Amino acid sequence: MKIVEGRATRGEFAKVFFLVLLAAAIISAPPLIDALPKVVMSIVLLIFVLLGNYFLITTGVRRLHDFDKSGWWCLVILVPLANIALIIALLFMPSAKRVNAYGEQK
Repeated sequence: MKIVEGRATRGEFAKVFFLVLLAAAIISAPPLIDALPKVVMSIVLLIFVLLGNYFLITTGVRRLHDFDKSGWWCLVILVPLANIALIIALLFMPSAKRVNAYGEQK
């Protein structure tokens, strides 16, 4: 798929990861939840979940490509405790220094 071609650096993944965490904290803040009607809040949460997961998955797959792993490794996120290890690896594992099957290093 064209969306997930190429490689993403640690910095790119970290930006997306922490922006999604920040957005989740803002959206789930009690003043915002109390201020909006339930229907509007449900729509906001649905949009956030869809967009947040889209950006995390596509950037995560590109980050896996950066250290020469298949994007299918993102499915590890579904396994309890292994998902924590995957996120730590995506945030801290160094890039492959060579050109790999997914392109050149950024």
